[in-house]
Amino acid sequence: MNKKLVSTNVVEYMVNKFAALGLLVFLMCSYLLLATKFDLYEFTENLSNLKIWGLICGYALVTTMLIDLIENKWIAFTFQTSVLLHCLAGFIVFFLLWELTFFQ
Repeated sequence: MNKKLVSTNVVEYMVNKFAALGLLVFLMCSYLLLATKFDLYEFTENLSNLKIWGLICGYALVTTMLIDLIENKWIAFTFQTSVLLHCLAGFIVFFLLWELTFFQ
């Protein structure tokens, strides 16, 4: 296989993942602005917590790479299944953190 083709694919894949992380950060910032009722002091205080941002972005990056690995190595997903898996990966953190149960 051509090394230039492989490196181009890797760069394209990483640019795609970082663009998705940029969208995630934009959506989280929009949510924070709305949640703080446009109080910019509180907004910047929430933004300055790099530990939380690192955990959120790291989790998103790792889970999307795992889903892509499973899709490319073992099981071919449809687009709808891939979107569903990404949504479930995003919501499962909240179910684990707040110990929500479906059946009470």
